[in-house]
Amino acid sequence: MSSWLAKIRPPKYLRYFFYIAYSWYRGHTSERNEAHYTAAIFLGISKALMLLLFVSIFFTDNMYIDGDRNQWIFLICTITFIVFYYLFIYKKKWRSYIDEFSYLKRQDRRRGTIYLFLYLFIILFVLFPLCIYIMVQNSPYYK
Repeated sequence: MSSWLAKIRPPKYLRYFFYIAYSWYRGHTSERNEAHYTAAIFLGISKALMLLLFVSIFFTDNMYIDGDRNQWIFLICTITFIVFYYLFIYKKKWRSYIDEFSYLKRQDRRRGTIYLFLYLFIILFVLFPLCIYIMVQNSPYYK
């Protein structure tokens, strides 16, 4: 099973966003040795929010177990971070992703930073409030 886990790779856009986030964090002195962890967590949070949106849209009625939605939120976040561990951190896969995009010039990295922040802006300021709105509208406790 470990050979299968070592072969899985995220989609190219996630590897690119990882490289951009890594190169941005790598420039900070306090993050030199942990930049790959920070970049993976940074992307993991955005994917966990997107997964919460998906679950809140399609499975809102089933999200309330004994009146507690927090169990689902914890489960979704835990699964997302386990997946991101195996996609980026497991057996130091992040090094190959850094090498894959090391040819990018500084101007291309700046453009990638704009894409990354646009992607995160859409998730945080459009999709996440939409998720909250849908959860409140479909909640049996707000009717």
